[in-house]
Amino acid sequence: MPPELLAHFKKKQEDKEGKGEEKMTDKEKRKDALKKARSRMEKKDKKED
Repeated sequence: MPPELLAHFKKKQEDKEGKGEEKMTDKEKRKDALKKARSRMEKKDKKED
């Protein structure tokens, strides 16, 4: 295989590995956002009562 093609595949593989880590942080961000939203909804319900 030509070296340019090998470099392309190596870069592509590195990008895939990096995206896996970002997804974990994305999941954590979503969980935090969900917790905040739930707490805001609870506060809103308490104010209405």
